[in-house]
Amino acid sequence: MVANGRNAGRWGAYAALGIGLALIAAAGDGRPQVAANSGANANKEQSRASDATQGQARAPAVIQIEPSAKAIEAEAERQSAQRRIFWLEPDAWVALFTLVLGISTIGLWLETKRLAGLAEDEGKDLKNSIAEAARAATAMEGVSTALQATAKNNELITERQRQAVRAYVFVISGNLYTGITVNPPQTNRPNEPFIQLEIRNSGPTPAFNVDTWGWISIIEPSQEHTLTIPVRDNNNRSSVGGYQNYPKYAWLRRALTSSEIEDVTAGVKRIYFHGQINYMTLGEAHTTNFRLCYFGEFPPKLPGPLVFAEKGNEAD
Repeated sequence: MVANGRNAGRWGAYAALGIGLALIAAAGDGRPQVAANSGANANKEQSRASDATQGQARAPAVIQIEPSAKAIEAEAERQSAQRRIFWLEPDAWVALFTLVLGISTIGLWLETKRLAGLAEDEGKDLKNSIAEAARAATAMEGVSTALQATAKNNELITERQRQAVRAYVFVISGNLYTGITVNPPQTNRPNEPFIQLEIRNSGPTPAFNVDTWGWISIIEPSQEHTLTIPVRDNNNRSSVGGYQNYPKYAWLRRALTSSEIEDVTAGVKRIYFHGQINYMTLGEAHTTNFRLCYFGEFPPKLPGPLVFAEKGNEAD
């Protein structure tokens, strides 16, 4: 619409300019004719004067006849008729063209102003559309952020729910025995350490494929960091129900030497039992590492309680 308005105004200006040029040309064509007529009249007057002079030379008297007012008026009317273009004088056509040109100029100015107003309105509408799009984008970004937060919150809730109902298998206690204090006694193993652990599934969901193993080591506390998870020596897997306990037993498979007995009794060395528990719950695999130790009188007259070491006890 803006382009059509501009073209209409432009063609109107061109048309007015063409009419004006035609009128000027027409006016120009008439004026030389008047001048020629005037020249012809002048020549006639000169001829008459010459004839009169010659006549005066030949004749004794000359009578000069002046044209009447009616003849002069008729001549002027004839010349005016020759100058007219479509019943109007050239000056009238120039005035008319000036009027048309002025009206066209005013119309062109009004159309230009209207188009400028339309362009300004369209610019405002475009700015408003851009601002609205920006607000919509911000709103959508906020919605997206809220949806992401909701999804993350749902995942967190789901994870917490899983954590609340999954199985947790840990060592809860342990005792040290020898062949003498074990039940039933094994008198052929008087100074051989025997470990009994109590392990519990602290969650409501059963634990499957439970595999527990460990190793007994007698070392100084300063060397505790050298302890590692022992190599698996069997594959006795079982299942443990929710909130259920199960035991784990282990022999050192040799008797302590007299120096080891003295060091354990004096606290120079400790008897460590360290190992790992692997199990499945809710379709996921989990691991628990444990490390317990004993130091004090050996052989103990009663079952000697094991204590958890400062390190080596981790679970996922």
